[in-house]
Amino acid sequence: MDIVTFLRARLADDREMVDKLENLYPSNRWTRERDEIEAKEKILELHEQWPVLVERQVAPEPIEWGADNLSFRASRELLWMTERSYLRTFGERPPTDAIVRALAHPYRHDPDFNPEWSIT
Repeated sequence: MDIVTFLRARLADDREMVDKLENLYPSNRWTRERDEIEAKEKILELHEQWPVLVERQVAPEPIEWGADNLSFRASRELLWMTERSYLRTFGERPPTDAIVRALAHPYRHDPDFNPEWSIT
């Protein structure tokens, strides 16, 4: 299980708990808790869409052909990738990973929590 899947499951649990509490104690006092859940879900959504700048290797391009010389121009290609395509390509976490690990911190005692997600 990856950290985003883990967090989505925990947020679903949190939402279910708020629903139960609201049924037991009806009022608008649960608005902040719902807003926090929605904010965390939005952070996860943004994390998955976060663009990452990727610089590819220099690709030499011939620019001058002649009998005595051959010149090349090195071009640099810059790409913006989403977090998912970045992971498929490089297998490394994007810069927003630290934020998502911080979101997982309150759930560190859950049996499904991976110690690699720790912020300490």
